[in-house]
Amino acid sequence: MGTTIPLIKMQHPLVYYFGFSQQMRGVAYQHLGDYEQARDSIYRYVELGWLEDLGPDGQEIASEFRYLAKMNLYAVEILSGKVELLHDYACFLQTYPDGLLDGLVVIMQTALCFGLNVDEQLSHLNDDVSEIKLEQDNTAQSKYRRFCYLVDLYNMRKE
Repeated sequence: MGTTIPLIKMQHPLVYYFGFSQQMRGVAYQHLGDYEQARDSIYRYVELGWLEDLGPDGQEIASEFRYLAKMNLYAVEILSGKVELLHDYACFLQTYPDGLLDGLVVIMQTALCFGLNVDEQLSHLNDDVSEIKLEQDNTAQSKYRRFCYLVDLYNMRKE
């Protein structure tokens, strides 16, 4: 129509905002227990290559979201009852330390929900958990306290 579109200065490429919004949508549905909607959100950010003109930064961000999608899909599948994936999930968490606390919470929630023994999975991640105790980040400390609370519940139920 002959009008120019104003450029908006953004801190990140557009692909980041699209992926992040879908990831947060999926996390919200996961917390609500609506695993079908959570899966739908994950499938929306698992492949962001369809966005035009990603450039090198956008390609890297899309690749990071693919990795996050794998981790989040594991969590949704396990929480929805596919507990046979727990061992694979624990192994996957060893390769992705940034997602360890969230993953540990998922493992503990699954154990409590389905009455499972997850001592083996926890023993594989024990060294990584010890390192988390030392972190000073408030978010990490909050997640760590949640994990400890779930572990306490788990231990009480085991007895």
